[in-house]
Amino acid sequence: LAVKAAIDMQTTLKQAIDKKILGPCLPIGTEITLGVGLHFGHIEMGIIGESGRWDSTIISDAVNTASRVEGLTKVFGAEILVTGEISNQINAISGINTRRLGFMKVKGRKERLDVHEVLDSLEPATLQSRLDTKTIFESAVADFESGDFPSASKGFERCLFEDPSDQASRHYHALCVPRQMDK
Repeated sequence: LAVKAAIDMQTTLKQAIDKKILGPCLPIGTEITLGVGLHFGHIEMGIIGESGRWDSTIISDAVNTASRVEGLTKVFGAEILVTGEISNQINAISGINTRRLGFMKVKGRKERLDVHEVLDSLEPATLQSRLDTKTIFESAVADFESGDFPSASKGFERCLFEDPSDQASRHYHALCVPRQMDK
């Protein structure tokens, strides 16, 4: 449900921008983007305060992790990122298209997170390009994670040839270059 809501949020935002509904409110040249990060876990919610002033708050590693995953949307140029637990669930039951971006170290967590990009909110042509290069991209990510940087670099180059707008491939390709020189 959360993933479908995120897809709907992205779609609605794009429609509002296309219809120039937001135009009068924004300075010329302003670009609006929305990054969504989703993670699954236990939360503690409570009400704090005193009479006349109440507030609710959430304390949770899961909320902090979701926030860190959201921060990765900027790095990878992604609209929606989810952790592996969510990706496994949505792929099994809903048929939503994802691609694996790999294991990421995020602040506040000892273990690395398996991060996936949800593709279904992308424009149709971009979605098709990402689906067409998904196998190559995920293979290149696996090569990167195993330390085979020349092979990973070639895979990301192939993805960029097919889809020059793929910021995730561009990011990983840039990481491969110095590592190839170190070997």
